[in-house]
Amino acid sequence: MSSTTMRRSELGLTSSALLLFFMFVMKFSEGVDAVCPQGWSHFQGSCYKFIASRATYPEALGLCEREGHEILTVNSSEENNFAKGLMIPRESVWMGVNDLFNEGRWVFAKRTHDGHMTKNPVVFTRWAPGEPNNAAEEDCGEMYSNGNWNDCRCQARLYIICETIHRD
Repeated sequence: MSSTTMRRSELGLTSSALLLFFMFVMKFSEGVDAVCPQGWSHFQGSCYKFIASRATYPEALGLCEREGHEILTVNSSEENNFAKGLMIPRESVWMGVNDLFNEGRWVFAKRTHDGHMTKNPVVFTRWAPGEPNNAAEEDCGEMYSNGNWNDCRCQARLYIICETIHRD
């Protein structure tokens, strides 16, 4: 067998291997990219986006809702750690948790499609030591960059993480 034939044979094998590898990567990429819109991060069935502008709690709720999403709702330690990883060091973000409806009873408020507010129970918390303390009428929840939670005045201006549930 000539060296030219040998090279073509080797090249054919290499091309086949590269083609299979490329097809595998494309198939894997389709699943990953299709999960969340560009610029969003996927975690356990939801998509998250850090919004690098500050807003009050009502503004943050409205911003996420206008885009068809909701403000960050944390239901586990793992989700809390994931959200913490999206944040800017030494900054806080709004969370959907509040006690606006009943002082001391923290809920995740979500707006339904017809505009009504639902009050979903909080199933996981990570309050900082001594929090929530309602100092200065603090009725809205923020997450510190270390992952701890704090009750905060709703008119403070914090960064935002919007969340949406991925639907196939």
